Amino acid sequence: MVIKIDQPSNNATLAITDNVNFKGTASHEIVRIELWAENKWHFGNSSVSNGNWSVSYRFTDNGKRQIEARGFDQDNHSVASEKITLEIEASSISCEPRTKLFEIGGHSVWQIAGQTAFFYQSKMSIDADGAPNAYHPDNIGLDDLKNAGYPNTSWWKNILVPDPQNPNRAYEQPSGPYQGYFVSMTALQDGTKAKTDPSRYVDSTRIPYIVLPGGGSAGAKLGDFAVVFNGKNGKIVNGIYADVGPSNKIGEGSIALAEALGIPSSPRTGGVSSGIMYVVFPGSGNGKPRSLSEINTEAEKHFNNWGGMARLNACFSPS
Repeated sequence: MVIKIDQPSNNATLAITDNVNFKGTASHEIVRIELWAENKWHFGNSSVSNGNWSVSYRFTDNGKRQIEARGFDQDNHSVASEKITLEIEASSISCEPRTKLFEIGGHSVWQIAGQTAFFYQSKMSIDADGAPNAYHPDNIGLDDLKNAGYPNTSWWKNILVPDPQNPNRAYEQPSGPYQGYFVSMTALQDGTKAKTDPSRYVDSTRIPYIVLPGGGSAGAKLGDFAVVFNGKNGKIVNGIYADVGPSNKIGEGSIALAEALGIPSSPRTGGVSSGIMYVVFPGSGNGKPRSLSEINTEAEKHFNNWGGMARLNACFSPS
């Protein structure tokens, strides 16, 4: 039985930047690949599909690394292996010089010289807006109805769609899986659809989006892309700027974003108090909602142009 490592090549020199993608082929009897370094620790695994396998890994230390791909059969027996040697170089990318643009809620918003992107490190609270089951008259929705300000505030019409027949009441969905739920809005909308159509808005349960404070967007416009990093577990997620929040608060994202980051995602009880870094790319979007695949492609492109994981690691401050 044979394992082949096609990428990276043996004795390659790689900078500590983004994820290194290991990929190759394996005999048909091999169903799973594990990658090990220096025969000490296992850092990734992949199932074998049609003879192909792929594992991504991000190195955090420079120096020589001997990587071994171990193949296992369906009985979980180790049946083959292949080794390569890599040289990992420290990156020269830094987080300086940078300028503090402003501060919101005790969190500084920064921009590196020569870059349009800005970044900040803060908490993450959870925004349910845009989900078709976000709010219900009996308060059984994903989020507490008081967070929509309904019915006793003057600002609930910024959160919920008013009933066209009675604008003093919120519109209730007349049919479908979420019949009886209110229609919750996001600031980013598909203008080709009716205001009472839940699909006009960005669904918090499906799309990873961020919220920026009103008056504190540093040139970003709705529909621009972002990357969000959870410093506590190393997870990184591509997102889109889809909603506007209070001018005195920063650090909020959708249910889907929280789930992808490994953060408690309930709008009622979830979120984290620190350790989240947001990188936003002004001018990167087209002012319209986007599919998940478009968000991933575009956000990753702008993130890599900004400096990728090397830049993020240089700028992130562990708390």
